[in-house]
Amino acid sequence: MSASRRKGKWTGGHPVLGYDIHPRGRRLILNAGEAHQVRTIFTLYLDYGAMLPVVRDLDRRGWRTKQWVTRRGETQGGRPFTKSGLYRLLTNPIYTGDVRFKGQVYDGEQEAIVKPDTWESVQKTLRRNGRSGGAGVRKPYE
Repeated sequence: MSASRRKGKWTGGHPVLGYDIHPRGRRLILNAGEAHQVRTIFTLYLDYGAMLPVVRDLDRRGWRTKQWVTRRGETQGGRPFTKSGLYRLLTNPIYTGDVRFKGQVYDGEQEAIVKPDTWESVQKTLRRNGRSGGAGVRKPYE
């Protein structure tokens, strides 16, 4: 599996919004409607600059997480976005055409959904908005 991942192949797991799994597996194919949603989500985050307003906006639009059917025939996903789910989406390098494996990022076989400059802007904003809200702790033990 690690060799396949390093070659950029899809090795399984939960499908992600914006892609469908090729019927023969091991490859992701673009889902045009969902890809539009992903691009919009990245743009909304840059516009709002924070997670909660984006989650609220997505809820108003009625947008949900990726929904799929398991091999057992069970429906999974399709839930409203949460801040943690949105964070996972915004930090997943799969949207730039890459794959992550054991902390390393490799070139993927799937088509990129998000442009590199958009990706970098979102990552920069996420870092700036970290738990401290962009400011360091002044008096940690008082």
